[in-house]
Amino acid sequence: MARCTTLLLASLLCSALVAQSFDRAIQPVGASFGPMNQCRLSDGGYLMTGFDYDNNTFKMVRVGSSGAIVWGSQLSALQSPQVGQVTAMGELANGDLYMLVATYVQMFPTWNLLRMDGNGNVLWQQLMGYSSAVQGDYSFRSAHVIETSTGDLIVNIPSSNKPLLTKLSASGAPIWSKSFTSTEDSTYDKHPSFDVAPTDDGGVFMCGKDRDWPYVIRTDADGNVVWSQTFYQVSTYSHLRAMEVLPNGDLLFAGMHDPYGAMMRMSSTGTILWLKHFLGSYYFNSMVSLGDGTFLLGEGDFGTLLHVDADGNLLSAFAPALMDYSPGLHCISGADGFAHLAGSLYVNNTSTVHNYVTRFNPDQPPACLFQPTTMSVVDFAGVAGTTGVSTMGGSDQPVTLTTLNWEFSPNAWTSEEVCSFHDAVPTIGHSTISVTPTLLAAGATVNVDLGDRTAAQAHWFSASGARVRSATITGNQGQLATAGLASGLYTLRLSADGEVLHTVRVVVQ
Repeated sequence: MARCTTLLLASLLCSALVAQSFDRAIQPVGASFGPMNQCRLSDGGYLMTGFDYDNNTFKMVRVGSSGAIVWGSQLSALQSPQVGQVTAMGELANGDLYMLVATYVQMFPTWNLLRMDGNGNVLWQQLMGYSSAVQGDYSFRSAHVIETSTGDLIVNIPSSNKPLLTKLSASGAPIWSKSFTSTEDSTYDKHPSFDVAPTDDGGVFMCGKDRDWPYVIRTDADGNVVWSQTFYQVSTYSHLRAMEVLPNGDLLFAGMHDPYGAMMRMSSTGTILWLKHFLGSYYFNSMVSLGDGTFLLGEGDFGTLLHVDADGNLLSAFAPALMDYSPGLHCISGADGFAHLAGSLYVNNTSTVHNYVTRFNPDQPPACLFQPTTMSVVDFAGVAGTTGVSTMGGSDQPVTLTTLNWEFSPNAWTSEEVCSFHDAVPTIGHSTISVTPTLLAAGATVNVDLGDRTAAQAHWFSASGARVRSATITGNQGQLATAGLASGLYTLRLSADGEVLHTVRVVVQ
């Protein structure tokens, strides 16, 4: 009966999400595969990485917005240093790709930052080495690479004892490097970071744990601490593992508050506004904005999916459907109200593992992967209005950069349906879309040419990721006003029918 229900829900999902949802399993040709990391790209596609154990090679693949393979490449494991984990990956403003790979040289942790063009050709590689006082990654996939308004890159590494921020130029040259640790208790020596978000002035917010209590740090553009708070009064054991910066500057966190999964909202200066428990969950390690004022939470690597609003109200909840497939939540992202999920897919009846990607309405995930569940939310009112103690300090952290020459070669991949509603996906047109100018004075207009498309939604995002303005373009050409926008770097995203059509960085002077 349970299997019949799953098939029925999958059928209903097909009709409900016509032209908006898809799911695909991605696998190298003739190889068993261990997925490492995935990320969604601005064209609606994905970049995926993993290790081919049959041939002892590291592989990556670019997947289009419909799940079709664009290109694949591989790196022989004989090249040194060997790949340990892919801790961060994504896309830069000009369409270049980046990948941060944990490696090990003479038993000490190092990290190779690669910048590639959109076709996977390596532009440069920098092996980042720190002193023996820096320990390895505390949590895989907690590293981040942030691009500033000037094109510089801020790399966050979640070292177990002292999180690191290293700033590089767009060409990989060093600018500064900092580490952070507790000034209250240096003997415990475990102060990792879990998430980083950019600020409008070129600095970052960073969250993690000081011993067993959560901390938040705000830095300036030079990596100096502007303020820090450690929240001892929150719990005897809690972590802030994911964050989002809201349009009004408030910070929204997801993580754990002993012994439950939790969300917390905080003012931009560190005052706790509210804290909520989600009974039945242990901890959240993913939280992403869906671009419509709501968020998707992921529990652990194999747990529940929750759809919530910015006040922590639960809109829907789903648990893994552990009959035919077991989904691992390696990457969650969102745009224009749609959820994008990528991870490892364990097929129970064949004991095989695949990469997979799926795009869906956040209240209707693929029924063969997730099923509806119930969850109670309780307001933990005791901490509202409180602030923490400033205990996290920063200092210079020397870094050694060494140029590497990893050489990738092409390889082949396959793509197949998972839940059998891939045919509902429309073909994305390849018409040329242009946005001009991308550097303009405040109050000037931006010209948009949609090619053969006749409508699109335009969303402006600040450097912090907050959506600050939206507009509708009717016809294949339109103009967008910048009057009222503060000077700074913005991301302008054009989309239609849940698909991202074009993304460009615009500087308002």
